[in-house]
Amino acid sequence: MSSQITIHRRFNGPPNSGHGGYVCGIIANLIGPCAEVTLHSPPPLDLPLTVKRIGGEVRLSDAETIIAEGRKAELHIDIPDPPTLEESKSAAKRYPGFETHPFPTCFGCGHERTEGDGLRIFSSPISGSEVVTAPWLPDVLLAGKTGTVGTEFLWAALDCPAGWAVANLQNTLDPNAPYILLGRFTADVKHGLKPGQNCVTIGWPIGKEGRKLFGGSAIFSESGELLAAGKTTWISIQPRI
Repeated sequence: MSSQITIHRRFNGPPNSGHGGYVCGIIANLIGPCAEVTLHSPPPLDLPLTVKRIGGEVRLSDAETIIAEGRKAELHIDIPDPPTLEESKSAAKRYPGFETHPFPTCFGCGHERTEGDGLRIFSSPISGSEVVTAPWLPDVLLAGKTGTVGTEFLWAALDCPAGWAVANLQNTLDPNAPYILLGRFTADVKHGLKPGQNCVTIGWPIGKEGRKLFGGSAIFSESGELLAAGKTTWISIQPRI
């Protein structure tokens, strides 16, 4: 059994491919609350893509090109305590992406996206820590039929904080450094989130192995309740694309 989906151009990461977290979240919608998704190729925009179940996996492909594969998973990760909402707002004012950003129109963290269009999650380090943080106020247009924010948007909101955190492992904020692109994403969405509910996002580096960088991320309610968490593997791309 197969079906088709199209990644709308609005949901880009790099200018000409889908936002990794969003695409992984689309696949996770077909799997369950905790899933692992591996991205094999940049997801094309505005093209019909085939979704097919193969055994216990969900595969997204463009003709013969496999874009991504997902399966059920368990998330095992140590999560730092979140800052307060006010501390997160203060940190976001120092967002390094305001000065140097490889993808300024990114759906998740692009500062050139307007409110209500992109998520505008501007992760910045907490003073004296490797943890980055940013507030997030989900727009009403992100709500699904249940009135809660769609799972794919929670995955998207988990993506970029981890990316900004691991960027510091190899100084990828240097404009001459390689890009990092999402390769694998495991996330557990624990609770429904309603639009207009203030959130705190965090990201932190976990480690590095060759061209692979590992990071974690989480979303909390204003009161500190864990809403979602994820672990990501990023690939250093040289030369820049």
